[in-house]
Amino acid sequence: MLWLGQFGIADGKAQEETPWVGVFPDEMRGPEASDLLLIVQPATAGSVEFCAELKEAVGSVFHKSKVSLTGGLLRALREAHENLREWNRRSLREHWIAAGISCAAVRGNEVYLAQVAPAGAAFYQDGKIRHIRPQLADALEPLGMFDEFWPDFALFEMQEGDRLLMMTPSLAQSLPEDGLGGSLALPADGVLPAVYRQASALPDCGAVLVASVPDAEEDPAILIELTTDSYQMNVLGIETSCDETAVAVVADGNRILSNVVSSQVELHARYGGVVPELASREHVQAMVPVLDEALREASVVLDGIDAIAVTHGPGLAGALLVGLNFAKALAFALSRPLIAVNHLEGHIYAAWLERAREPEFPALALIASGGHSDVVLMEGHGQYRRLGETVDDAAGEAFDKVARLLGLGFPGGPAIERLAAEADAPAGRLPRARLERRYDFSFSGLKTKVQRIVRGDEGVAPPAAALAAAFQESVVDSLVTKAVQAAGDHDAREIILTGGVAANSALRAVLAERSPIPVIVPPPALCTDNGAMVAAAGYRRLLDGETAGLELDIDPGLRIG
Repeated sequence: MLWLGQFGIADGKAQEETPWVGVFPDEMRGPEASDLLLIVQPATAGSVEFCAELKEAVGSVFHKSKVSLTGGLLRALREAHENLREWNRRSLREHWIAAGISCAAVRGNEVYLAQVAPAGAAFYQDGKIRHIRPQLADALEPLGMFDEFWPDFALFEMQEGDRLLMMTPSLAQSLPEDGLGGSLALPADGVLPAVYRQASALPDCGAVLVASVPDAEEDPAILIELTTDSYQMNVLGIETSCDETAVAVVADGNRILSNVVSSQVELHARYGGVVPELASREHVQAMVPVLDEALREASVVLDGIDAIAVTHGPGLAGALLVGLNFAKALAFALSRPLIAVNHLEGHIYAAWLERAREPEFPALALIASGGHSDVVLMEGHGQYRRLGETVDDAAGEAFDKVARLLGLGFPGGPAIERLAAEADAPAGRLPRARLERRYDFSFSGLKTKVQRIVRGDEGVAPPAAALAAAFQESVVDSLVTKAVQAAGDHDAREIILTGGVAANSALRAVLAERSPIPVIVPPPALCTDNGAMVAAAGYRRLLDGETAGLELDIDPGLRIG
């Protein structure tokens, strides 16, 4: 069966009726019913106000006079052309009316396309796009412009998964090839929302979709009105890179419908750190219940998910495998796009969640977590330059190790922050590493210094709270100094602080105080590992047409930039 849909934008707003889009269903339904869909493109400055009248005339003549689909199309277009030519013969050239048109006559699984330039369409089949434009000499000039006229015809026998998208030329020219491909790869009811998002900046445009979908008992519906509320794209985000099993549903890349995290902190606390094999087993047991809860909280069924985004690295190999294989199974069973997400990129895109304003580029991202401490310049979506990184322990790892030295248990970050808050003052100034690469970090020497103090190698050890405060001050100072330097050196407009360590209140406060440019810090729940950040990053990849196949594998050592 064929699924038909359309949208139109006029004066910058999505509207039910626009001059450029026409849908004319056959009043007599049944196997011989033939529907007409068309896109009109004004070709002269004075033609805009006549487009609505032109499309109505074509639709009326088609349904009144068709013997065959091609005959009906030809007669309707020829009559419209002759009427415009008659007008133009009586008018000064600056008042001529002319228009390009794409008309699709639909019957059963057949679509007859007739075009007169300017016109544009794209046919999607088996993952490949074929652009359809008029080729005949007599179809290269608009209706009404010259005496010679003959439309360019094409026949499409639609099979399941095929898509025919007719567009106003302004829209066709604005869509990047990968963005168009990513949109057409979506389920039928997700194609137009994806195209609309890429078209919403255009003041006047429209699109009509004919998509082949599995047979159903009822007749295919003509979707007459699509408002912006209809254009919600739900991305399921799956995160299992370490010791949290996380699943989220995010709408349109920034609105969190659900964000469920199953933590393994209690399991690993007895060992003083994450045990990879135990983490993997816990992911296997938690995966389905966490998914069910995420769908329930989002009030979304699986069929309401438009794409599956999953972390494929970096992280623990066994943990990554659980999430990735689960995501592959869902993508295969639901016939949904699979999107590979870099865990570090996911942390950055937490800054896009639940915000009225998107971060401005170039942005300087400071990613501080248990496994990473990276300074990354983000020059645009998907455009990264890694300026600095840790040469040994990551900031979060240093917090865990020092917490163990102080007998605080796991995880170390929150424990040290709580203890440091009890101190009247830090226990002196602990070292900050100076490295050849000015934006790199090193925390192993700091950890060793704390170890020597705790053992009494440097005299009587200070109170634990004062030592914790001094350690925290050193880590925070190192992170903030390098981030602010890098932002200034590269003319960043904003700093994004993210990763598990970004939940540390001292780090957030000091960075906000010392940065001369705005600082964006996600809420603490979005700084630690979660599925919403993965869905947000996956949504952006999907808009750019970047999807993965079922051969996708994990990459435990994946880097960014």
